[in-house]
Amino acid sequence: MLSIKQLALGVLLTSLSVVCGCDTKNTHVVRGSRAAGTHFAISGGNLLTRRGEPGMLFGTARSGDAQERLTYVVVFRNPPGELNRFAQQGKCKAKGQSGQTESVIQLNNHKIETSYQISYDEEWSVETESLKIGEKEVNVKSGRLFVIDLTTSIPTYQQIQAELSSEIASLETLEDVERIVEETFKTLKPHLPEGFAE
Repeated sequence: MLSIKQLALGVLLTSLSVVCGCDTKNTHVVRGSRAAGTHFAISGGNLLTRRGEPGMLFGTARSGDAQERLTYVVVFRNPPGELNRFAQQGKCKAKGQSGQTESVIQLNNHKIETSYQISYDEEWSVETESLKIGEKEVNVKSGRLFVIDLTTSIPTYQQIQAELSSEIASLETLEDVERIVEETFKTLKPHLPEGFAE
């Protein structure tokens, strides 16, 4: 399923592009919203979730001649049983040397919400950066990895200091999303609490 809505005004790019794939109620793969220009790209709401396994939600950014990199990773334990209710909403925008992405993932009665903003200076070094998980703004210097247990009635986030994968070769297809999730799980496995590793 492919749904694309894009608005381009001068150097302003706003993207509501989402590519989804699913296998009944067992697996959902989402290549989230993305905005890109010649020297800058940002994405959010990229997701892989399978019944009975931990899921992952992540965002990315690229600037200048650098490779794309992970900006945040949320690892979550799925609600018990089948995912009878699944929905994804997301938007991205990039203007000049700054960008913003927002995503909301609905998994049965639970939501995972992320909001990320970044701006660069003239040399394409990060100037400002902010991240919200749920409605709480977090300090990315304290870690870009978050875990959440959706098997509980009132889930809470745990922030973990861990080095994320430094470069992403490609994020164009659902297969790319699956590959990135698989590689990231391998990298982060030593840092994940029991029950959150694949």
